[in-house]
Amino acid sequence: MNDNYFTFRSVTAAMQGSRILGDAGIASITVRAPKQLQQQGCGYSLKVRGDAAVRAKLALAQAEVRYSRVYRRDDSGQWQEVTL
Repeated sequence: MNDNYFTFRSVTAAMQGSRILGDAGIASITVRAPKQLQQQGCGYSLKVRGDAAVRAKLALAQAEVRYSRVYRRDDSGQWQEVTL
């Protein structure tokens, strides 16, 4: 299943999101946003497995942790914004 990248403008926000997801039992990895996504003003992202993305969105919303957008690579390798 494809990984989802929740993008954040700062490493502090991404780390806060990672803690919230960890507390909710959702695995994530904090990474620098891929180069193509940095052009959109996003510096860091949380990589979340595809099957956990909706739960991650809900956990972040409940904790009022704001992320910029969610992206996923399509079959051709291009980044696509996704709506969860």
